[in-house]
Amino acid sequence: MINKFRIYAVCGSGVATSTLLANRLKTGLEKEGIVSFVIMECSIRDLERFVQNSRPDFIIYTTPLDALDLKDIKIFSGLPILMNKDTALLYKEIASYLKTRESRFILK
Repeated sequence: MINKFRIYAVCGSGVATSTLLANRLKTGLEKEGIVSFVIMECSIRDLERFVQNSRPDFIIYTTPLDALDLKDIKIFSGLPILMNKDTALLYKEIASYLKTRESRFILK
């Protein structure tokens, strides 16, 4: 299966927090019916390089991204997922956003 969506999970070091965020996001998106995606974990330090090499559908973060030029890429705060608060609403919001992007896969 080809992964339709590319997601970057970003934290300060790109290790523990981004892994936790990615795992919980995966579960939440699958419950929303989104199953064709890949989540790349990275540090804020590596994010700009990742974006230059492969533009994601969105970025979910736990550390401020204000200083980075993200080229109008959609971003979501991952703090609700880490705090396990209002996650259902966030997963629905992300799933809805991804469904609007699905049209780019339909051949005309």
